[in-house]
This record gives sequence, C-alpha cells and structure tokens, in this order.
Amino acid sequence: MFAAVRAVLDRRLDRDVERPVLVACSGGGDSIALLLAARAWAAGAGRRLVIATVDHGLQPQSACWAESVTRRCAASGETHLTLRWEGPRPARGVSAAAREARHRLLAQAARDVGARVVLAGHTADDVLEAQLMRRWGSSVPSPREWSPSPAWPEGREVFLLRPLIGLRRIAIREALVALGETWIEDPANASPLSLRARARAHLAGDSSQDPAPEPPPAGLSPFDEGPAGELASDRSSLVAASDAVARAWMGAALVCAGGGRRAPRGEALDRILSMARGGGDAASTLAGARICREGERVTIAREAGDERGAHPQALLLEPGVPIVWDGRFEIVAREPALKVRPLAGAMSKLTRPDREAVMLAHPLARPATPLIERSDGSVFLPRQGQAGVVTAQSLVKARLDAACGATDHETAIVAWRTHPEHPKFAA
Repeated sequence: MFAAVRAVLDRRLDRDVERPVLVACSGGGDSIALLLAARAWAAGAGRRLVIATVDHGLQPQSACWAESVTRRCAASGETHLTLRWEGPRPARGVSAAAREARHRLLAQAARDVGARVVLAGHTADDVLEAQLMRRWGSSVPSPREWSPSPAWPEGREVFLLRPLIGLRRIAIREALVALGETWIEDPANASPLSLRARARAHLAGDSSQDPAPEPPPAGLSPFDEGPAGELASDRSSLVAASDAVARAWMGAALVCAGGGRRAPRGEALDRILSMARGGGDAASTLAGARICREGERVTIAREAGDERGAHPQALLLEPGVPIVWDGRFEIVAREPALKVRPLAGAMSKLTRPDREAVMLAHPLARPATPLIERSDGSVFLPRQGQAGVVTAQSLVKARLDAACGATDHETAIVAWRTHPEHPKFAA
C-alpha cells in the first residue's frame, strides 16, 4: 500500500524543501493510513508534515476524536492543529456546508503554516460513491488525485492531493489491521439519512469494482486576460474543442472572471457555451459574469451589477494587510484611510493617464475595475507589482489555468499568480 502512495507523492511533490505539507487527518481509517504513508514518504524526502483535524462539531464525540489525533501526533513529535467549524449551521444541506467549511479551514491553515499542498484521504471508494450518487440525482463531484482547493478565496495557491485515490477502502483496512493500527468509525457513515452513507452501504462488500478512469484535465484554456481581469478567446478555439473540454473551459472562465466560488453547470452552462460557439453578436450573463460574442471574439468580464445586487462591494483597506477584493484581485495598501471600490460612475474623477489606461480594457470590464478612493473623495487606479501606494494582483488568469489543470506539480504553484504586467497597472 505505502509503495503506491509514495509513488503519487513523489510524482506531485518537491523533495528536500523547508516548506511543510499539510495532512488532513480525522482519525478515521483512511486518514490514518494517509498519515502513516505521508510519514514514511516525508522521512525519506526531507519534508516536514503539519497535521490538521477539522472538528465540525456535528457529533458529541468530535472533540475527543480530534484529541486522539493530537495525542498520536504528539507521540511522534509532529505539529497538530485542531480546526473548529464555528458559527451558525444551515437548517438544510448540513453535509454540503460542512464540506465547504472543511475545505475553507484547511486552506486557511495551509496558508498560515506556509504549505501549498493539503493531503486528503479520499479513496477509490469515495469516487465510486460519488459516481453512484450522481446516478441517483446528486451533483456531488468526484474527488480527483490533484486539484486546486475549492475554497475561494481562502484556497488561492493551495492544492489538494489525494494519494489514496487508487486504493479500495477494504485493502486499506486490511493493511492497517496487519500493522496493528486502530482508527475511529464515525457513526454518520452508516446513517440512512445520508445519501453518501446509503451509497457506501450499497457498495459495501463489493471489492471488485473500480471507478471509471479519471477524465484528463481540460488543459490550458484558450482565454487570455485583459487589463481589467476580463478574459477573451477566439470563438474558433471553443468550436474546435470537444464538448466536455469546451464546457470545462467555459465554466472555469465564467467563475474566474466573475470572482465567484462555484463554476456553473448543467443547462445554464450549455446555453452559454452554445451562444459563445454561435455566429454573429450576442450577450448574456451567468455566475456573476457577462459574456459577449462579437464576431469571432468571445469576451467574459465581471458583471458590474444586476437586479439581484450582485455587484462588487467597497472595502476599507488596512495598511500592509492583503485582501482579496471581489474574488478577482489581491490588493495591498501602504497608506491608511483608503478604500477599494468598483470604477463605475467615477471615470470623470480619474487623471488623464488613468482614464487612458482604463480605455485599454474591454468596455464590459471597465465598470468593475478596482478603483482606490481616498477620504477626500479623490480616486486613482492601483498599480501592479511593488510600486505604488496600492498594489493589485489579478488572480483571474492564474485561477483559470489552475482550474483547467495547467498546474500539475507543487513546483508549478510557485508561479501560480505570475503573468505579464497589464498596461492598467504599469507604474
């Protein structure tokens, strides 16, 4: 078992670097196997592990389970973090909310300790269960071996690696028993109220099934980024791609340009893709983004505002503290009393150079361009890089490339946000 896991870790991770790897460990059988395998690999790879347990607070024993992982890590001299899901819980959809909270907490913990990769203990059974749940009508996605964190913006520059994804749960349990290991069994895994638990029960005892092969990543998208975070592509690239690849590109482009958290799916996405592939001029909106087809060119930009009030918000900037504004730009101020807001309605206040810079962006993108406002009402554009009172780093293109599978190794995350400077942000 460990040999197969080590092969995955060697293929995806760096060796002999100080940066830690975060290991998600609940204390269950899969995560204990992951922890043991990660330890064996890290000892030979010169890597440090930080172990994190998410306490969702959904079971009376959850705090005790987290403490058991703490004791296990203390015995091995490892750093252990307990991450608690706090705040109100939804009346419905608790499982989905817990999953989102788990990803958010793990991503933030990874950023806090300087890790770029989170190891998770998903197995081939998790893939089979997801496939079965989708046949039953669920929209749950299948876990992939390697993918960007689904938490946004907390998960920017953080990737998930699931090195057990090719192993069946029964084989993992047999290996743990042979090693004399024990683990926690969460009673929620057997609850008939849970669709996941019903899928698990349906598959129990059948070790002959293998999940369908993981589809390859969509690959580098044809979309280029403009000076205000807009994305543009030739229509011919979308027409030439297979439906599955074009759908993946379009869904990722919409959520990245729109700054949202979830890529659109289903009939709404198919409708937008069909429009983009068509001829002539057309426009529509989806996922907080506006898509415009002008002849042979397709442009996607943040929608400046709509009847639902889904528009970029003004935020006060704290000097020296990076914030992600509108899900699209990481902004850092170096002076107090500055606010970031959308440009809409303030074009006449700009200096001539700033107005000229804004005009380089597509008209769709101009209203949602980030603008900095002083307490006296004067405004200016942020700058890219380290120069300027306020700097802004676009996250749009790098997020898009990551979503489409262009980042396939820990080393590549170093350049996750690197892209050419755009005219708007020139010093």
